[in-house]
Amino acid sequence: MVWASDGKTVAFSDRPVGRSHYALFSLDVATLSARQITFPPESSNFGDLHVAFSPDARTLAFLRGTKDGMDVYVIPAAGGSERRLTFDNRDLAGQRSVWLVGLTYTSDGHDIILGGNGLWRIHATGKAKRAEPVRGLGFTAFNPYIRGNRLVYGAPTWDANVYLLPLRSETDAGEPRKLIASTFLDADPQPSPDGRHVVFLSDRTGADEIWKANSDGSTPMQLTFLSSYCGTPRWSGSGRDIVFSAEPQGNADLFVISADGGQPRQLTTDSSNETTPNYSRDGRWIYFASDRGGSWNVWKMPAEGGPATQVTRNGGFFASESPSDQYLYYAKALDAPGLWRVPLSGGSEEKVLDSPPAGFWGYWAVSVNGIYYVDEPAPRARIRFRNFRTRRDSVVKVMSNAAWIGSLGMSLSPSTQTSGSPRFTTLKTLKMSARTVARTEREKTKPELSQTLSGGGKVRNTWGITNVFASPLRRIFRLPGLVEKTCPSIESWKFSSFTH
Repeated sequence: MVWASDGKTVAFSDRPVGRSHYALFSLDVATLSARQITFPPESSNFGDLHVAFSPDARTLAFLRGTKDGMDVYVIPAAGGSERRLTFDNRDLAGQRSVWLVGLTYTSDGHDIILGGNGLWRIHATGKAKRAEPVRGLGFTAFNPYIRGNRLVYGAPTWDANVYLLPLRSETDAGEPRKLIASTFLDADPQPSPDGRHVVFLSDRTGADEIWKANSDGSTPMQLTFLSSYCGTPRWSGSGRDIVFSAEPQGNADLFVISADGGQPRQLTTDSSNETTPNYSRDGRWIYFASDRGGSWNVWKMPAEGGPATQVTRNGGFFASESPSDQYLYYAKALDAPGLWRVPLSGGSEEKVLDSPPAGFWGYWAVSVNGIYYVDEPAPRARIRFRNFRTRRDSVVKVMSNAAWIGSLGMSLSPSTQTSGSPRFTTLKTLKMSARTVARTEREKTKPELSQTLSGGGKVRNTWGITNVFASPLRRIFRLPGLVEKTCPSIESWKFSSFTH
């Protein structure tokens, strides 16, 4: 519901009698008579929501649910022909699947501010080709409202940070130490092959970008400046390059960038989505997930680019070769639990684990002697180790916070990956990203959760352990994405179509 500037009219969204979709209505405050302004087609998803008056009260801007997501429309406040400003959300800086919640006009009526995946500014006439993000607010800000020169908006309080978990032995961990932290999302970490640096994604500048820091978390350096979703970075075996996924044109593609920064080089240009890249042990190949053909499977391509070869046929997502160079391990899908493997020399696939749970496809890491994985993501993430020889599972650590869904949440230091002995002569580490739980009065009521996020697991509003303990997405794309900030726990509260 929103008031016109003259105080005489209220616009709101409601279901017309006998209809399942929402439409916009205008209420005359003096007579309390309401009339329907918009008539969304039955093919729309949900209908018309989140309305805003222009400053002169002559125009209404609103969001309409389509089969592809939410798009922005305008219509005269008195009724008439509506006009669409965005199409499949592609005008929002090229991002294809943008979660929109709320909108408002700037005081001069020139622009419209959109909420959802952060705040975005678009031209009120739709003439501008791309939207501009409002910097410094992180990935999730919603329901913006402007009065005069003041802007207010809603934002959940969550925080994903990168933790370092020392391993005293394969099945015994010390206390986790916060390695990389900010008031925004820090996730998808991986140590460099020489152990001197850590690569990760962060939205501390207002967009998901790729960053690098020293192994102790100091001197963070931004590597990409694409102003769109970037994520799932992984080092080359030489440590000179970093491969990652990004969405500058709306669909996810693969890029490679020098570890010292510079201009990224695009590796894939298909209309499908390509994400979660990972180098082979010998550095000759890049494994990645692609939905070309209509479903997610693991593919591989030459590290320098070139034609890709399909590796899995029955589903596949994030993949990693074993240190023994015998198997390729992989998660099946965004929304599928378990871990699978197939011989590198060819053969049938076999299921290895029933964990990680659905949505936590990146919470596992293979060492010489076994697999580290998360089997319980919340409210306190539990890390276990499956020994290849004995096939026994041991609890390594129960963290104090929850795992961040939809994240490449776990990686091993190079020494841990290659050590063949259960006795550690040097400090081995497990890196994860985790979320800190912020208790709120609303959370204490603990409403029942029913929604799933980013194709899997029950989790909060959007999105993941080196350990990243903190999830899309998304969506995937926020899978390339899925992000975090200090959010109420996984058993927390629910709003809109996402659950915290």
